[in-house]
Formats: sequence, C-alpha cells, structure tokens
Amino acid sequence: MVQRVLEKLEGEPIEVFVIWIPAIGSDRFEATENAMTLIPDERARHYWDGSQALGEALSPSLGIRAKMAWDVYVVYDGAVDWGDSPPQPVSWLHQKAGEDESLTLNEERLVEQLREALK
Repeated sequence: MVQRVLEKLEGEPIEVFVIWIPAIGSDRFEATENAMTLIPDERARHYWDGSQALGEALSPSLGIRAKMAWDVYVVYDGAVDWGDSPPQPVSWLHQKAGEDESLTLNEERLVEQLREALK
C-alpha cells in the first residue's frame, strides 16, 4: 500500500522513513529484508528498530494506549524539530483495533493527508 501511495505522489518532495519494529514474536530483521522490497521507491529509507525505542517514544505523542506504537503512518512537517522526543505530527493513521476509528488507515486518506502536508 505504501508503494501505491508513493506512486500517486510521484515527483512530490517527500521523504519516507519506514521503521521496522519487532512487534510480534515472528518479527525478525531477516524477514524485513524481504519486506523492504515491497517499498522500492527511492524516497523511502528503511530502518530496523530492534529495541522498539521509536515505537515506545511515539506512543505518548500519538496518544496511543499501548506501550508501543506500530503499524502507524505518521506525517510530519518537513521543518519540524525532533529534539529529545517525537514532536506532534501534522496527522497520522493506524491499523490498530481499539484505537480512534476516525484515524484508521486507508490508502486514499493517507494520500489526502500527505497532499495537505505538502501545501
């Protein structure tokens, strides 16, 4: 889905950071190497966060009830200063049951949020 979103935004000046986090028992770095091929766009950079540090840091800034945020799609202004912890995003979406349904991920919603952030 992320690759399709990027194709719809071809030529737009966006940077995508794909952070792979071991959220369930079968998540391993070796498996992410194959998954990375699903998002080959040159604007996407892939990282492995084996310690789950980013997921744990994001959770409070997004207001997620779980200790760790994962399966989230977060949009930041390009000029935002991260400082010591993640700042508030411009927008974000998730795929987690039990969270705000108005923020549930779908492809068109993500495209709209990215287009809005690019204005």
